Amino acid sequence: MDAVTVDAVVKTLGSKRVLDGCSFSVGAGSITALMGLNGSGKSTLVKIPSGLERADAGTVKVAGMPVGFGVPPSVSYLAQSRPLHTTLRVGEILAYAADLNDEFDIGLAMDWVEDFGVSLGDRCKNLSGGQHTQVALAVAVGQRTDVVVLDEPLADLDPIAKERVCERIALMSAESGRTFLVSTHVLAYVSSICDRIVVLADGAVALDIGTTFPEGVRLDHAALEAKVLGALRSTRTSSAAGRERR
Repeated sequence: MDAVTVDAVVKTLGSKRVLDGCSFSVGAGSITALMGLNGSGKSTLVKIPSGLERADAGTVKVAGMPVGFGVPPSVSYLAQSRPLHTTLRVGEILAYAADLNDEFDIGLAMDWVEDFGVSLGDRCKNLSGGQHTQVALAVAVGQRTDVVVLDEPLADLDPIAKERVCERIALMSAESGRTFLVSTHVLAYVSSICDRIVVLADGAVALDIGTTFPEGVRLDHAALEAKVLGALRSTRTSSAAGRERR
């Protein structure tokens, strides 16, 4: 069963058609990486199953149910902007999240931030960019939802933290069957944990590839990188040709 299905989705922001017939699916319990050049529509797309944007045309379903406005109860979402109340302490942020959601696993969230060297007594305004991201990640994964949508979760993190975050995501998916849709530019880290890679180009899917052979053997990173970079380079070439024709 698919946890998320995106079918012929169209979305226009202002005068720009950001998504143009975008279609793909995310299997239940899987990890899917969503990639693309800057401005390809990744952030807009992940907001739709999260209930923060509505498609102009096409359908998006979570667990078989169409998504409208409002975050579905089975979805948690990490925004690229990482909004946190800067005057609060980290522990207060987590306590507030628990007050809003009876299902929030504050123990999991506290363990997450402390494991990455963030003190519960730290004020959010004093956190580094990477620490800020870790607190926002803790809030997202602490929701205990079936589907976790993460927009650029590795941004601002150092290489070791990137690796450990990916390991934690893989462990949570394996142990609890949670589904992850991850928008990212960092193929080197996610290629070892994701089940599928979807590349967006000009608002549509340019590449949708599994990361394992039918026998269960994982494709090596070099092979995946070649396919992804090929799709991205093709996108850039096509876009440049389109500008020249205009």
